[in-house]
Amino acid sequence: PWPVCRYEPATDNSLVTDTSIVDDFISSLGDKSKRPNLDGMWFYDKTPNGGDPIEKLYITYSYSAYLMWEYHPKTGKFLRYQDAQEAFGGQKQVFGPLVDRINQDQISADNVVVLVVPHVHRVYEAPQDGNAAVEIVDMEFTGSGDAYAMRDGRMYKVHWLRSRTTACRSSPSPTAAHYPYRPGNTWYEVITPESQITTKPEEWRIEFNLVPKLEEWEELPE
Repeated sequence: PWPVCRYEPATDNSLVTDTSIVDDFISSLGDKSKRPNLDGMWFYDKTPNGGDPIEKLYITYSYSAYLMWEYHPKTGKFLRYQDAQEAFGGQKQVFGPLVDRINQDQISADNVVVLVVPHVHRVYEAPQDGNAAVEIVDMEFTGSGDAYAMRDGRMYKVHWLRSRTTACRSSPSPTAAHYPYRPGNTWYEVITPESQITTKPEEWRIEFNLVPKLEEWEELPE
């Protein structure tokens, strides 16, 4: 059986799982050493032509959740910094290294890709009687959309494509070849089409914005 269950089965709360049994479940599906399907990704050592120089990417999801990626030319990697305090009531954003608790190394990525993905409120109940708002939001990861990919200290405008039967693919334009990822690991960020993007030389800032909240159910397409 799948190692997941739905908390409060009669509602639309998220699926939950016991992480201690996930590894056994994955092993039961076949050989753990089998090469994963990476058909939707193409890797190439050489830095692609074009793109804009970038040293820092800031993304603000909320006053308590914001981050920054900073490029380090010596390693060719982007290092991740995370919120160190809540930024509201006149307080500024303060960043600290995001560290792997197992080895104490700072989290880094050879590629950082920002996917522009439609978000849909399935449920929204306004706050009342001192209770917080009730929100359930789905991200529609099918179809296609814009994206921004960083590698080797450069930012590229790309395009993602994914259906229920095909892998996610990226290309500089609808008619161009696949976007070449730098060999190594990749970290994906997700924003909405309504998010605000501001740029200046070698720095991007993204302010996350959700779609307008609904007062009733929003049925998703099959």
